[in-house]
Amino acid sequence: MGSNTGDEQVLLHCQQLLEKLLADTRHTAIVRTSPIAMEGDDFLNSLTSGHTMLDSTTLTATLKRLERRCGDRRSLRAQGRVVMDIDLLLYGDERHHPSDWQRDYVQKLMKQIED
Repeated sequence: MGSNTGDEQVLLHCQQLLEKLLADTRHTAIVRTSPIAMEGDDFLNSLTSGHTMLDSTTLTATLKRLERRCGDRRSLRAQGRVVMDIDLLLYGDERHHPSDWQRDYVQKLMKQIED
């Protein structure tokens, strides 16, 4: 998950919502990264792992609803403000968003989840 509002509380709130959605949740540290392919403020990013009975399509749709619940809006994104972006990176053995896996911070945070 990521946000460029500069407010760590947004990520912490989202983590709490994910704890209600997923079983056995684990969160990584929150790290600051430069924006990629857009203008705007730095991002705060974190990974969360957990278990669910939802299929990947339903889980992805649910995560997009959580983005909106956290205050994310298309109109804000058009201005370069991302209140909350949640992407499903791994579902079982299925990797999603292949370009994200190449990012240094994702690789480092993934190691935190694996430990």
